[in-house]
Amino acid sequence: MPRLEETASPPPRERARAWVAVVDDDASIRTSLARLCSCHGIRTETFSSAEDYLQRGATRAPVCIILDVHLGPGLSGFELHDRLKSDGRARPTIFVTGRPEVIPHGPTASDVVCAFLWKPVDCELLLALVRAEMRDDEAERAQG
Repeated sequence: MPRLEETASPPPRERARAWVAVVDDDASIRTSLARLCSCHGIRTETFSSAEDYLQRGATRAPVCIILDVHLGPGLSGFELHDRLKSDGRARPTIFVTGRPEVIPHGPTASDVVCAFLWKPVDCELLLALVRAEMRDDEAERAQG
């Protein structure tokens, strides 16, 4: 009779899970957005600044970025978006802001911007946007 270790198959390799980056300098907003996504089965990673996002990096790009326009000292959300675009690492981006007057000065739709949302964020709309990006990402991975 074969021994157990000879018949056991190796554990299935877990497919890399899709995830969403949340970049906001306000810890309460960052945590709330991450919890909202998590409660709906969406994996997130949080970043406190543009520099934090750039420094920590990721081995796999997020499906999309939920990005505050006004980050504390350092790069703004728009500047992070531009940096990622110039580095060839642009991701679909959902900008959030408490100041709607900045929207006309932000990136254009051709810059992979999904939406501009005002704080307090409409949770259902945010989730719908993230889910749409996740579906698109899944479809792209299935094709390639």
